[in-house]
Amino acid sequence: MLICRLWIHAAVIFAIGVAITIIIPDQPQELGAILNFAVSMGIAYVVGMSGNQWRRDNLLKRGFQEVMAVEADNKDAALGIFHNECLKT
Repeated sequence: MLICRLWIHAAVIFAIGVAITIIIPDQPQELGAILNFAVSMGIAYVVGMSGNQWRRDNLLKRGFQEVMAVEADNKDAALGIFHNECLKT
């Protein structure tokens, strides 16, 4: 997350983790483990489903423009397709 400059998102997730760590010791051991697992899986699900959109929004806020979407196996193939399609002269 931090490599994509999503600092606020990372800080919120960290704060949730700290809050869960503080809350769990007050719970019975089994309940604490289940709560910790459930919250961790929930966070992982939200990040997995929303991470690319967060990055896209962050890039747009920083002045980047979306020209086209390209489906490729890797970054180099995507750049090759982009150059072939958009930069024809």
